[in-house]
Amino acid sequence: MNERYIFAITEASPDLQTAGLIGFKDAPIEVVSHDSVVAFVSPVDPRKLRPRRKNLKIHHDAVNGLLSQRAVLPMAFGMVADSPDDVRDFLARHEETLRAQLDAVRGRVELSLRVSWKVEDLFAHVLSLDPELTAARDALFADGGQPTHEQKIDLGQHFAARLESLKVEITDELLGALSPHFERSSVGDLRGDAEVANLGLLVSTAQYGALEAAVEAAAADLDDSLLIKITGPIAPYSFIQNTLS
Repeated sequence: MNERYIFAITEASPDLQTAGLIGFKDAPIEVVSHDSVVAFVSPVDPRKLRPRRKNLKIHHDAVNGLLSQRAVLPMAFGMVADSPDDVRDFLARHEETLRAQLDAVRGRVELSLRVSWKVEDLFAHVLSLDPELTAARDALFADGGQPTHEQKIDLGQHFAARLESLKVEITDELLGALSPHFERSSVGDLRGDAEVANLGLLVSTAQYGALEAAVEAAAADLDDSLLIKITGPIAPYSFIQNTLS
């Protein structure tokens, strides 16, 4: 088994420590280096690599252990090279870019922030926030009327448009309130209609506590139907190019 799973990349240093960091199959984390950059890797069988809870924990535990020591570029889960030589070739090809990314995240971590509606009926909730949409719905069913298929589609499209505009409004409001406390933000994909925002916020380690407090204050100002979940500090996954090519 010559394949190597890549956890993260950092700059070469005499004080580099991997003691106690475990990869897959309980194998110690290895270091593959090229000049000024190194990759933290582990032997792996790609055929058995699945995004299951145990494997994800191994990945994040290793990355977090490295993050506690130094600036790292965390790789996305599932990044596998065919051999240590292929890892070394990757480092050689992208050394300058990797160093630039390390400089950009040095002394910084990410706070992951997700906002979602916690309501029993999302359609009814959106209607309650939009009198015009409510009036349009009521007009279709006035006096026991039965709307046509086209009218139902039109109402659904108006609902979807209002839903998206509400998400943008809430996200913009939240980012505006938090903007004094972070350096950069990223917007991720949403998990279904009920999720409002999926944000990554890049912040200096010294300011992380202030950002966390600002998130809690912002959450208190939001409507009770909204729930904010924060995760962090984590490695800056959202602010680097973490694909192997």
